[in-house]
Amino acid sequence: MTLIIAAHGSDSGRNNFVILGADCRGVVESSGSRAELNIMNKLAKLADHVGILIAGDGHIGNYLVERFTEENADNNIDGISNVAEQFSEFCRQQFRSINDVPTIELPAVVFIIAGLDEINGQYQHPKIFISSSNNGFLLGRSPTPYEIQGKPFIALYKFAKRFEENKNSINKLSK
Repeated sequence: MTLIIAAHGSDSGRNNFVILGADCRGVVESSGSRAELNIMNKLAKLADHVGILIAGDGHIGNYLVERFTEENADNNIDGISNVAEQFSEFCRQQFRSINDVPTIELPAVVFIIAGLDEINGQYQHPKIFISSSNNGFLLGRSPTPYEIQGKPFIALYKFAKRFEENKNSINKLSK
């Protein structure tokens, strides 16, 4: 069961930030057997000002993140809008190649991509995007200053109840 959360805010209206959080629980099922492990990595850095969270099929999610990071290591891309668009296009290309094999059932994976865009030479404009295999990795911008994916029901209820737009310090959101 996965829970991934991204939220952004500002301290005193001057310093914008993004906070990302993920659990480490992974479930492996095969031939009726099930194992739960607390070793999954569902959080990664895509660029200096961009992070990504993974829900769903963690193996394919981590594979896509690692391949994208390796292929773009020398490109110096940054800024959430630019990186999120390039990552979603990369995932579409990877899934097209998987889809060429008709007997493979495509895995379900969801990404929250969050970070800062550059304004006047400083990375200060926070944004959160969603990209999912369910819709062909079409990039969608979160309509709220936070996004919760995975199995979010209880967390979404509690988090949304306490969330106050423009009044969230790093300490408050980290809790």
